[in-house]
Amino acid sequence: MIRILRPTLLIDEEKCRQKIRLMASKAAVQGITFRPHFKTHQSIEIGQWFREEGVRSITVSSIKMAEFLQLTVGMTSR
Repeated sequence: MIRILRPTLLIDEEKCRQKIRLMASKAAVQGITFRPHFKTHQSIEIGQWFREEGVRSITVSSIKMAEFLQLTVGMTSR
């Protein structure tokens, strides 16, 4: 049993990557920019998964988060 002592994001990596891939491909087929909101996960690693699928722009709720993700993942917020 895993003992969780603080707030922790637990996800199934393969399912998450599949969903990112699906959303990115649907946007590409429609010719629209896929710009996900990064409020929930705020994760560098998950941000990199989005980059791997061609996502270059994101939506965030604060300038601080935009600056952080620009420096760590190379994403831009517009």
